[in-house]
Amino acid sequence: MRFIPKTELGSDHLNRQNDPEKQGIPQTSAEATARWSAFGKKRQVRNKLLPQQMGLCGYTEFNINDFRSKSSAKKEGCHIEHIKPKKVYPQHTFNYDNLIISVLDDLNLQQFRQDIFIDEQPDDDNSHQLYFGGHRKGDVYDPALFISPTDADCGRYFIFIEDSGEITPAPSLTDDDKAKAVYTIDLLNLNHPYLKNQRRKRMAEIIEDIDDLEDIEEQRTIIRAEIAEYAQGQIASFPSAVSSLVSGV
Repeated sequence: MRFIPKTELGSDHLNRQNDPEKQGIPQTSAEATARWSAFGKKRQVRNKLLPQQMGLCGYTEFNINDFRSKSSAKKEGCHIEHIKPKKVYPQHTFNYDNLIISVLDDLNLQQFRQDIFIDEQPDDDNSHQLYFGGHRKGDVYDPALFISPTDADCGRYFIFIEDSGEITPAPSLTDDDKAKAVYTIDLLNLNHPYLKNQRRKRMAEIIEDIDDLEDIEEQRTIIRAEIAEYAQGQIASFPSAVSSLVSGV
């Protein structure tokens, strides 16, 4: 998970929704749901959040453009996610600090039952048909356990296994912090078979580039280039997994 810094400016479109001289801050689950559904400036908010996230999903670190090319180019490939669910925390419905971009739009949700999100033979338990990211999380949220990408130290909780693409709790964590990492991984289904395989492929590409280099600084140079910003403020998918391949990046 990669830290998403929030600017102080936020979004005027969101601020107007909280204006006490107009409708004011939503107070109930029903009001939050109705007003978010009627909110007509989602595209503008999404276009503001995406560059702040360097084009990445806040939970999975999948580059949204890359994700769309692998799923469907017909829609956005993402949605605006409420970290604190609006049904449980209606006052945060239009809170800029509570909003991030997460993969999966409504078309993607339909595709899960069509085996679109599978790279290999489906498992017998049909785990490939479960959602991942914000749509998997839904309205579940424990503030004492959930690790948010808006937490400055969120990255320290996780490591990646290059052979499988799996994300796991960092071995140096305390028992309390390990419980947070496990909770977050499970809640977001970050080890969905599709995500693991896509991470594994991305890491394998980089390993192929650095495998014959004995100089650690040369390896780090390649890694830094792979996780650096490229055209139009984008970062390639899974930068945390890539940077984990070489220490000191």
